[in-house]
Amino acid sequence: MLKNKTVEGLAFNLVAYATDPAVNTQSLVIELSEYGDVTVEPVEPEDCEMPDAVRHGRTIQIDVPDGINRRVLGYFLDSYTAACLLGRIYLGHSLYWEGKTQKGRLDADAKIASAELIKMLNEIPRF
Repeated sequence: MLKNKTVEGLAFNLVAYATDPAVNTQSLVIELSEYGDVTVEPVEPEDCEMPDAVRHGRTIQIDVPDGINRRVLGYFLDSYTAACLLGRIYLGHSLYWEGKTQKGRLDADAKIASAELIKMLNEIPRF
């Protein structure tokens, strides 16, 4: 269902999530890497430590609300609207150095797009 997508010249590598029912009961996050890769990843309960790329803002993580049907989530992420919002987030994401650590930040438009994406995720019907 999810596939490679190009929106306004920006390539997104939309990686499909696992179809194993055991995985589908886990909480999910949408990750947008500094390279424009968009993935849907299960949150592992034993992962107590946040990855450096997320902690320092190089990778953006957006929590998927619990109870969203995974197929519906896939259709949503495959939509032009979601791709445009992710594109705005990606285009407004910049990296900078703070000492020896490379960090990421979002500009005002990327923050607005992120809030819109979260709002839309919260409006997806639960099944």
